[in-house]
Parts: sequence; structure tokens; C-alpha cells
Amino acid sequence: MSFQADQWDLTGRVIVRGDREYYAARKDTNLRINKFPYIIVFAQNTQDVINAICWARRYGIPIRARSGRHNYEGFSLDNDGIIIDVSEMKQIVIDKCGQVATVQAGITNIELYGTLAQKGLAFCGGTCGDVGVSGLILGGGHGLLMRAKGLACDNLISLEMVNAAGRVVRADAQKNPDLLWACRGGGGGNFGIVTSLTLKVFPLSTVTVFDIVWDFSELKAVIDMWQRLFPFTTEKLTAELILFSRKSGLPVEATGMFLGTEANLRRILEPMLSVGTPIVRKIQTVPFIEAVKQVSAQVPIKGSFKGTGAFAMKLLPASAINTLYTFLESVQTENFVVTLSSHGGTIQRLDPQDTAYFYRNALMFMEYDAFWEESGEAKAQIYRVEGIRNLLHPFAPGAYINAPDICIKDYARAYYGENLPRLSEVKSKYDPENVFCFAQSIPPA
Repeated sequence: MSFQADQWDLTGRVIVRGDREYYAARKDTNLRINKFPYIIVFAQNTQDVINAICWARRYGIPIRARSGRHNYEGFSLDNDGIIIDVSEMKQIVIDKCGQVATVQAGITNIELYGTLAQKGLAFCGGTCGDVGVSGLILGGGHGLLMRAKGLACDNLISLEMVNAAGRVVRADAQKNPDLLWACRGGGGGNFGIVTSLTLKVFPLSTVTVFDIVWDFSELKAVIDMWQRLFPFTTEKLTAELILFSRKSGLPVEATGMFLGTEANLRRILEPMLSVGTPIVRKIQTVPFIEAVKQVSAQVPIKGSFKGTGAFAMKLLPASAINTLYTFLESVQTENFVVTLSSHGGTIQRLDPQDTAYFYRNALMFMEYDAFWEESGEAKAQIYRVEGIRNLLHPFAPGAYINAPDICIKDYARAYYGENLPRLSEVKSKYDPENVFCFAQSIPPA
């Protein structure tokens, strides 16, 4: 199929096959994903999004929405479709007195963190700097302030979306509240293309961070103490535990962010510091923006990768910890990592049905990631990721839509649990013709 540019009703920055910019325009963060859309529209404003949707509907072209290019399975891309990319829509309006920010859908975590920091403010963003804020929020949104301030989606006040008919729909607590509910954890690209979001922000200048490191041999004791402490401690503290394969030669590492003093954090961390013989014990107070940059630099996902995850609803028994230890000890790759993120705190103040994000009562989120450089490694690495997920599934079920996994068969139930029927009803109401449809989109009622 081919089109003449001067015949289109498309606006914005339009890239087609054959253009010099095409390769860079189609490429995703995950180099494992290799798809070739017909057209990529970099929208500059809401009208560009409207025009692109109407054009695609006229010609029967599949539509994909894209912002930060971080979808693990490349659901924001499609062979032979149109990609409506909002990443160049970056306007930010901050109401410091009202503690709200209205942002266009192309803003990334680090861009919003940086702009807010100039005014002494922060928001509940993610740990990876170049992830798009809109995708993060629509899928739920884990980050290092989530136990203190809630998930990213909990801080979403309202949004603007273009629907399949090319009409602008607004959603807040009074107008289209069912759409707002669905967009707090239902995932991006299901109901329309979001162009603007209004978020809660809050004053924050400095935070206290910690970094504790052990030898791999102490992994089992560290996991057990970590899970007994961090999902239950003060909500002012959110923590992660990073577990690499033994073959990597990297240590076991616990990190976190605390809204309080170094002295108070040291008291909270005493149980962890007493486990084995820590190689590193580091506690320091830093500007919030510096802490964000440090965490973002540590995110290991890059190049070609496979990632998935699950939610531990109860403490991991010794058998599960032994399984995890044995896997990481024996897996024959340097590039494999398991990350545990503490839930609890403010996340649990809402019921699982209060937003589309279902796993509020989880104690922790467990993410499994493998990455590689040579294409010949892909099959083995994917097999390893799915292997550890299946081994630990009895102890950590479910899945997170912001870490999608094409290998999950009953994906909708895994992502949304008991919220699936209501999400399907919202899908049927706002996208009755199922225009926004992809490999793991929400099925209509």
C-alpha cells in the first residue's frame, strides 16, 4: 500500500516508509521488537491526533498509540498500521498553590521530575527516566514514592482523550467517571488516545535514600528479612531488592527512598543491616531530583529484552525462596535480574475495585527480566524468563499491564483480576467498534 503525502488529511510531523527518518521513528526501546508501520504521525497537538484517527478510520488502517516507546511487547507498534505518537506533545502547566499539574501526554518521567523540581515540587512517577508519564499512569504506575503517596494512577485527577470517532472526551470525578476509573490502571491504548492529564503534585525538596549490598551467598536470608520488613514498615519508605544471577558476579542489593531523617531510617533498617555481612551500608540525604536520576541510571532494561512480572499476595515461603535462589544460582547468563518492589502503605488505602488497578493488596511486585545483545540469545532468554515466572506462579500470580507478557494466555484476567468485567463494559461504551484493538487489549463486553 502506498499514499501520496499531498493527498492526506494528516497533520503533525508525518513519517512514511522510505523517509530518511523512518528507521529512527519506528524503533522502540526494546530492540527485540521489530515492526514496520506504514505511517508514523508525531502529533504536535490534539487536532493532529483527531486528524490521524479520522484518516485511519477512513482507510481502514489499524491504529496504535505511542508515547515513551517502552511497551515491553511493542503493543504501541504494528506492521502496516498507523502509529499516532504523542511524544512531541510536551506542554506543562503547573498550579503550585493548587498542587496540580496539567501535562500533555508526551512528557517523560525525567522531564516532569525536572520541571517540577525547579518549583520545589514532585509527583508520583516511575523509576525509569525516559518512560512516558501517560503510559505509566494509565497502567497503574510503580515508583519510589508509591507507598507514601500512592500509585501514579492514584494521583490522576482528570484526562483528555480522543475517541475512535475523532471526538475529544474529558473524564474526571463528575464527567465520565467510569472512563477515569478505567484509566487508573486499565492500560494505555484501550479506549482512545490520551492527549492530556491533570495530576496531583506535592512539595518535596530532599529525601533520604539507602543502598545495602551483600554477597550472593546471603541471598536467601536477605530475601526473607526484606519481605518481612518493607511491605509492613512506615508508608514513608518504599524499597526495592535487586537480585542478579550468580554468573553476573553482581551482588544482592537493597535500595529505597524515605521521607524522613537519616537517623530514623537507620533505626528502621536495623533488621536488614543485621542480616549476614553487608558489603555496603550507605544512607544519605540528597535532593529528590538527584535521587531520581540515580535510580533511573540503575534501571538495567536496555537493548533487546524480555520482561514480565507477578504479584506476591503473601509472604514467600522457604520453598519459593529456595526456588528463586536455585534458579539464579544455576541460570547460565550474566544478564538476568529479578526485582522485588514493596507494596503496602498508601497503595492499600483504596480497595481493589476503587480503580482499575487490581493488585492493591499485594505485598510486593516481582519482575523478571533478561536482556541480550546477540539475536541468537533471544530464544533461550525468553525461555528463562517464562521459566522463573512459571516456577514462582503458585506464590506470585497475576501480572502487571505495564510489564505485559505475550506468553500469558488468559492475559486479561491476569492483568485485571475481578475488575475485568467492568473494564470490558467501559471498553464497549467508549470504543464500541473495538477500533483500539491489539494483541492484549481489553476485550469488549
